[in-house]
Amino acid sequence: MNELEVLNRLQSGDVNAKEAYESLYAAKPEKAVKLRKARFLRMKIYLPNESAAINTLLRALFIFPIPVGLISFSVRIANKNDKLNNADIDLKELRALIRYARKTRISIQSEDAIIKISIH
Repeated sequence: MNELEVLNRLQSGDVNAKEAYESLYAAKPEKAVKLRKARFLRMKIYLPNESAAINTLLRALFIFPIPVGLISFSVRIANKNDKLNNADIDLKELRALIRYARKTRISIQSEDAIIKISIH
């Protein structure tokens, strides 16, 4: 029912104001958004208390983006080797979060390090 029909029924007295309001502004189910898969993870790490050589080494190590498939694979291998089974982390959910976290940016700042992670 469109707006004019509802307003005409309200004017003629077929429905009260509350019913008309509910039919006009009823919660419509939202469309499911298809999430895009992430492909790369990019990291920048800066250690303010360390020397310039160590910071340069960290920049060189993470100059290229890391493929998300490689991260997912390493989580799967760690799961098979029981490295992460003692933690309170559901590894299937972790892999899904990493896989579908496209356009996410994480910034961690502490006294010891500044870490910026962006997932593309």
